[in-house]
Amino acid sequence: MAQDVTSVCAPKISNFLQKNKIVSTLEFPSLSRLIYAYHPCHYREAGKIIAEGKIEIYRSNKDGLAEYKITGDSAIVIGNDVDDDNRNGVVVHEVTHMIQDMRRLRLSILEMELDAYFAEALYYVRRGMVEAFRDNKPMMIGIQMAKIAENFEDDERYLRTKDFRKRRGDVGKEILDEYYYRHGRTDVGKRFRNDGLQL
Repeated sequence: MAQDVTSVCAPKISNFLQKNKIVSTLEFPSLSRLIYAYHPCHYREAGKIIAEGKIEIYRSNKDGLAEYKITGDSAIVIGNDVDDDNRNGVVVHEVTHMIQDMRRLRLSILEMELDAYFAEALYYVRRGMVEAFRDNKPMMIGIQMAKIAENFEDDERYLRTKDFRKRRGDVGKEILDEYYYRHGRTDVGKRFRNDGLQL
């Protein structure tokens, strides 16, 4: 059972999204189509919405569990370990899903997860803690997405290379397996338009 921790965690998460120096650099395209740029202003806007109490924050009993729920009232579910500053990348990941919802992007679950994992990996690369990302993800996602983020950091044109497409494909296979085998989802590749936040 998840515990409502909005009053305790929302100010911290909001402050992190609006004032963190690394979050203020997160500008990148969607990995699937190299369009729909994510921008620091989107993370700041999400922080303001969270500060206003319009998004509920729940704490899961399970460490490492995190989720952004789109259905009904939007909410962010975080794990017990999110208070560790080294785990703020999880917040970046889930808020990237919130941004997809805010912007009403037409993406598949696979495309949404690729972008969220990339945002998280890029956060850790820029923080100088890429191992924290690599070591806490399923093997292919951790290794390949960390490398994509590192290469993007060196040269944004990397996203136009054959090596990028191969690595993105490897990560995509792992995400498809996770959603199919663990969650029984068969619609992971189907694009749909998010309805936007119901505030």
